Amino acid sequence: MNNGWIKLWRKLLTSITFKNEKSLKIWVWCLLKANHQGKTFMLGRQKIIIKDGQFVFGSLTAREELDMAISTIWYWLNFLESEGQVEIKKTNKYSIITIKKWKEHQSIENKSETNQQADGKQIGTNKNVKNDKNVKNDIAEASSATSFSLREELEKLKKDTKRHIQLIGEYLEEKKVALENKAQLQEAIKRHSRAAVSLSKFSDSQIAKGSAQAAKDYPEWTLETCLKVLTR
Repeated sequence: MNNGWIKLWRKLLTSITFKNEKSLKIWVWCLLKANHQGKTFMLGRQKIIIKDGQFVFGSLTAREELDMAISTIWYWLNFLESEGQVEIKKTNKYSIITIKKWKEHQSIENKSETNQQADGKQIGTNKNVKNDKNVKNDIAEASSATSFSLREELEKLKKDTKRHIQLIGEYLEEKKVALENKAQLQEAIKRHSRAAVSLSKFSDSQIAKGSAQAAKDYPEWTLETCLKVLTR
C-alpha cells in the first residue's frame, strides 16, 4: 500500500479544494487510493470491475486512514464530486469512486520523466497503490451494510414522538449525511441529542431561520451551530 507515487499539479494551489485542509486531505487520499491498473473481482456471483483511476470506498478504512468522522468524509467527497474532480457510483452493496481525468493527469508523459522518477526526483503516476487484498477487503466491508436503509431510518426518526429526535432526523436528511449502519446512526443521534433537546424549545420557523443562517455562516454547520445562532 505504501509503494508507488502520484502527480500533484501546481494548479492545485489556486483551486477551491486547496483552500480547506479537509477537502485537500481527502482529495490527495483519493489520488493515493486509486488503482493504477484495472482489476476484476467476484463478489458472490457478481463480477466487480475496478478500472484504473477508481477504487472501492470502505467507510471503516476511510475513517481510520483519514482520522475523520464518516459524515465529514462524505460531505467533502460530495463536494469534490460537485467540483467535477471525482465521480461517485453507489450501489446497494458498495460505492466506487472514480478520479475524473485520471489518465490525463496521472499518465507518464515521456521517457525522461520515467527516468527522473527512478532517481526519486519527480513525482509521477501512482504505481500499484492498491493491491488485490485491499480491494477485496473494501468490497467486503462496503457490502456488509446491505440490509441498512438510511432513508427508512430517517423517516422513523422524523415520525418519532420526541421532538428532538424529529429534529435530528430532519437535520441528518437535510445535510445528506452518509451513514452505513445502525451503529453509525445511533452515534449520530447521541452526538446531536443535547443540541436537539435545546432546539426543541424553539418554534419550527425559528429553527428554520437559524439553520439557514448557520448554513450560510458555517459550511459544516451542525444543530449546535444552529443553537448558537438562535441564542447569540
